[in-house]
Amino acid sequence: MSTRRTAWGQSLAWAWAAALSAQAQVPGGVRPALSLHLEHEQGGAPDGGQHPAERLDMAILGARLQGESWQLGLQWPWLRRVDADGRAQGLGDGVVRATVSPWPVQEEGWGLDLSAKRKLATGRAELGLGTGACDTVWELDLLNRHRNGRLAWVTVGHRRTGQASGAVRATPNPWHLELGWQARLGPAVDWGLVAYARQAVGPSGSSRDLTAYFQHRQDAHLWRWSAMLGNGRGSAKAALGLTWRYAWD
Repeated sequence: MSTRRTAWGQSLAWAWAAALSAQAQVPGGVRPALSLHLEHEQGGAPDGGQHPAERLDMAILGARLQGESWQLGLQWPWLRRVDADGRAQGLGDGVVRATVSPWPVQEEGWGLDLSAKRKLATGRAELGLGTGACDTVWELDLLNRHRNGRLAWVTVGHRRTGQASGAVRATPNPWHLELGWQARLGPAVDWGLVAYARQAVGPSGSSRDLTAYFQHRQDAHLWRWSAMLGNGRGSAKAALGLTWRYAWD
């Protein structure tokens, strides 16, 4: 069986298991959402892959189901990369994510999220569109929301890196840390800063970056503009992004 077929099978299995777990924990209404993220990067490689690109453009289509204290999401990226050897484009590595919130964050106070993510080897590693392996990531998010709209969070995560086909040695299993802060500029406008650091993954090295974003909410729509600066062999040097999300009540 090919790696790509295996990855599709794993994505369905993960989505099914996460949905059953979520339904068992929290019955009630479910709110679906769709998103599209466009990003242009200078330098870097997809998710710490071994083939850095001079330029990387991506379009990531996302779907999410959200309950009172759980979320189930799926993301599929389309990548176009340019490097010294030419150009390549195609499907990247998909991601299935399941989150449960033992203490959901409210309008004010603390919250805790626990997440599991499965990165699927759906991108062609030989073209630099993926890593060639399926990874599992576990994350813990601690959040604090203030009544005036301020939001702060800390994310600690660990990745169990899959072994790519034909790899000579195992790739390290890195830890990562994210610190975020968001403030309200108006009734429907926010801005924020996110700092991210990850241990080295093979030859691509460690990753450190800082992202600033500005977002506007209008009814069920959310628009977010972001700019990122990276410092590390595993980071893009700079990136610009635009995200649109539509959530049904």
